[in-house]
Amino acid sequence: MSQSMDFERFMNHDYDPVIRAVTVACGDARLAQEAVHEALVRALERTERDQTIDNPAGWITVVAIHWTNRWHRRRRLESTGFTLVAPLNRSIVDSDDGLMLDIATAVVRLPLRQRQVIVLHYLHGYDVASVAGLLGVSSGTIKTCLSRARIALAVSLADHDRAGSQEGHVG
Repeated sequence: MSQSMDFERFMNHDYDPVIRAVTVACGDARLAQEAVHEALVRALERTERDQTIDNPAGWITVVAIHWTNRWHRRRRLESTGFTLVAPLNRSIVDSDDGLMLDIATAVVRLPLRQRQVIVLHYLHGYDVASVAGLLGVSSGTIKTCLSRARIALAVSLADHDRAGSQEGHVG
């Protein structure tokens, strides 16, 4: 909210209509309220940077709707990721190959975004641009996530290899 925006006026006159509009757009009153609160936080951040918002009710509505769209997209991707990983987990558990189980365990330990990127890129075969589009982020963000995930996986698997070799070592 810009310096010229009257926060009290927004809360008294525009808050309820914005909540209703976002509820209609996303179909969930609780999610709409969460989204509007998120948009209000972002508006406040803009105020702190001395950026103006000419139409606060409109701006907050649009930001909140975008937020709900990203929320739904994340849920769909998580669902897709679980659907993709479930058969993989069954084949890993049924497999005698301990390395596959180690890899699956290491992937599960990654932060959510890194897991999503690994699943979509390596298991589902999407290229970087496609993963970026699915997750609603830049290709650079996906490349960074892939790089960090590969490093984390390498460290995790190397630690596991060292632990395994020490177990077999009789001192």
